[in-house]
Amino acid sequence: MTAAPSKKFSKLVWLKSLDGVKFTLSEYRVLISLFNHSNEYGYDARPKIKTIAEEIAASTTSVETALASLRARRWIVQDSRGSNYTGRASVYRLGDPAEADKDPASLGVTKPKTQARLGHRPKHTGDTGPSQLGTDTQARLGLTDPLSDPGTDPGSDPLEDEKAAHREAAESVESVTVAAEAALEASPEAGLLEERVTEEAAREAAELTRKIFQDDPWAVSPAEQWANERAAATTEILFPVSTTPQPWETMPDWLSEVPKRQPVPATGGFDPFADYHRPTLGGSYRPATTAGNDPPAGS
Repeated sequence: MTAAPSKKFSKLVWLKSLDGVKFTLSEYRVLISLFNHSNEYGYDARPKIKTIAEEIAASTTSVETALASLRARRWIVQDSRGSNYTGRASVYRLGDPAEADKDPASLGVTKPKTQARLGHRPKHTGDTGPSQLGTDTQARLGLTDPLSDPGTDPGSDPLEDEKAAHREAAESVESVTVAAEAALEASPEAGLLEERVTEEAAREAAELTRKIFQDDPWAVSPAEQWANERAAATTEILFPVSTTPQPWETMPDWLSEVPKRQPVPATGGFDPFADYHRPTLGGSYRPATTAGNDPPAGS
């Protein structure tokens, strides 16, 4: 955690210092969000960009643009850079109102001069003595070895110089983006002009495409190609109806040609049910009463 400042800090006094300062709506909302997330000394504000976007109901792109603008105007200071790979958010602190919106040259801030790149170092040509690039550093450190690398400072790190160059390029791009957005907000006509330029470019591209298709006899326009594909896909394939009988239509009808079995009438013989009649009310079957076969009494 960053150490607290030595002088007394009041968040209320800092908030009152914003009175009269010109901010865009996104800048002001982002600044207030960082103010709410900071501690009592204005340090250790580490909300994620997505969190700020949800709090102020804006897009993440607007939040990133506002953060870059506030850093350039020195209203906030980035103590550590976050990482999307590890999920760590950047850490900010509230800037000093006395130094905000001022020229860096008036504050005595100058950019350090970087050493020559590794790919552009002068070649060593033998016993010519130390080069002019390292004379001051060697004299200060007491180094007079002629075999030392004449293109780099012993106390400098080429990787750090490379990172510093990338940071400067990113800051320049951010400043140009912020300036363009500020100009767009200041003059809405600029947005209309950009829209007209875009429409003209699209019209020129369409005209060039039409000219290419007209000049090339083998070219097929996208609309014509789409119509051809649609016709090929929607054409119904009709099979011709044949009048020739099919094999299954000329085969014999086995069911009609099989001789039907005729019922065989009974020609006498013993009928086991001849002596029985319909069931009585009691539900029992009794043999019919015939001569000489009377049922017993009481049956």
